[in-house]
Amino acid sequence: LSHPFPDTASNAVIANPDKAATTGQCVPNQNVVPKLNAIYPPIKRVLIKNNIPFSKHKASKLTLDEVNNADEVILMDSYNEMRFKNEFPHAKNAKKLLFYSNSNADVSDPWYSERYDECFEIIYYGIKNYIKYLLNTK
Repeated sequence: LSHPFPDTASNAVIANPDKAATTGQCVPNQNVVPKLNAIYPPIKRVLIKNNIPFSKHKASKLTLDEVNNADEVILMDSYNEMRFKNEFPHAKNAKKLLFYSNSNADVSDPWYSERYDECFEIIYYGIKNYIKYLLNTK
């Protein structure tokens, strides 16, 4: 795979290391400030194999302030989409990642499928198409 911006590949950061969730299941105790965690080993192997930089990350539940201040909120699957619409019914700035690839398909959660390489390929494809969308609309 090549980076979406080949001329800046050495400086490319594909995603923010923080993860905002539509549910609290990623964040066991909402009253505790999220701590930095190591990347899950199977995901780490896929990132290393594809020369994608990463760091520790923290999970937190998506907040109303974040939604209101975001240009767009990118969701991975129909369950995220349903939860998002229930929690933030006023928000019109959310789309599933593969929307930008002219698809309504979900990105399967590799935690359940254990298809880490396949998930990476799908997300990477979705990000490349999202970047093309941004470059053509800005």
